[in-house]
Amino acid sequence: DLIEHIITFDEDAPLTETALITVNYDRTTVRIKISPYDAKIVIPAEDAIPDATRDVHALTLIKGLGRDTDAMKVMPLMMRYADIDTAPSAISSAHIPHDGEYDITFELAPTNPYSSRPPEMAYDIGEGAKRLRVTADSYAPGVTADWAKGVIEHVHRVTDRVTLKAGTADIRFYALSDEIVPEKIVIEEVRRS
Repeated sequence: DLIEHIITFDEDAPLTETALITVNYDRTTVRIKISPYDAKIVIPAEDAIPDATRDVHALTLIKGLGRDTDAMKVMPLMMRYADIDTAPSAISSAHIPHDGEYDITFELAPTNPYSSRPPEMAYDIGEGAKRLRVTADSYAPGVTADWAKGVIEHVHRVTDRVTLKAGTADIRFYALSDEIVPEKIVIEEVRRS
């Protein structure tokens, strides 16, 4: 039988050096080494704080909407935001263990195929907002392989590489299209070989 163990670390005491975890079974012992470079920082949607200063349009947390967690949705529906300053947004914070390059991945729940412009999002980590397309540049409106892949996997992942300093990082997420349904943000340090 396969036994799954989930290991969590206290966010107030982040992993700063290699940890050794020992699991004893009836007939064997398993030792697992985890280094700070193996750790992923995961920020679920329920930990984000929607920006209450926006007018009537907001990112609203909807319980059970995500794959294994809650997700946020732009309300009211059928809105697009050309201007980041008026787009619904939410802010999250993460403890960054040390200076370096990180991949920041926004995990979005798939929605119905769109029929006009490709869905867009933006984020800001204190250096100005950066716009990102949710689908490949070659994607055409309607049901295509690119969109279908996200539906089958039940997630669209949008990744960007950033340079972060050790300490607390504030990440502001902007939903520029109502198709954007954020579930979580995953931050992982880029490993150099």
